[in-house]
Amino acid sequence: MIAEARKIGKSYALGSTTVTALHPSSFSIASGEFIAILGPSGSGKSTLMNIIGLLDRPSVGQFRLNGTDCADLSDDKAAQMRNRFIGFVFQAYHLLPRETVLKNVELPLLYAGIGGRERERRATTALAAVKLSHRILHLPSQLSGGEQQRAAIARAIVTNPSLILADEPTGALDSATGWEIMRLLGALNRSGRTVVLVTHDVHIAQQARRIVSLRDGKIISDQAVVPGRTDGTDDQGIQRHAAA
Repeated sequence: MIAEARKIGKSYALGSTTVTALHPSSFSIASGEFIAILGPSGSGKSTLMNIIGLLDRPSVGQFRLNGTDCADLSDDKAAQMRNRFIGFVFQAYHLLPRETVLKNVELPLLYAGIGGRERERRATTALAAVKLSHRILHLPSQLSGGEQQRAAIARAIVTNPSLILADEPTGALDSATGWEIMRLLGALNRSGRTVVLVTHDVHIAQQARRIVSLRDGKIISDQAVVPGRTDGTDDQGIQRHAAA
């Protein structure tokens, strides 16, 4: 099991008021799954992703990543686990504008203490995997939006993480380019990587194999997507099972 959450919740103090971003929820993510976390703005999906990605800690409950109880991790240990086990893909790409595509992709390996030649070799391999070898010495500003996102995906996979977290990865792209990115994420999942996708778009979510829907900080459904089936599913090819 990649991740296990037992009644995790997140609340914030806002002056004298307590705001609950995520109500206590339980779920698990198995190795090799492709999951979409679906919900509108303010539903709690980004809070949930931040907890899964060790960018935030739950106020209550227990969260385990790769069998490790994350409650008492120091900031340095959490950073080490993120670098080792998780690759992040963001809507805004977050590429360094003054560095080449190759140097951007090398960055997680630099943080991991990998030597220069090995960094370049691994980054070049990751860029080839996303069909961006012809752009490795370009700056991000010289790339299209889709190419920048592919570079960001190469950066996410360069450390060979077991989990990829993609936060609205198609949100800044046109429809055709967005589908290209979804096909790439699907291919990475089929190669054995676990993918968790955060989105507000139901059509994008349906490209996953499981949809966890949130509203008002609560998990309201947990559904398996059944491609190509009609009987036993709704008209969007989704088969319900017990909510978390």
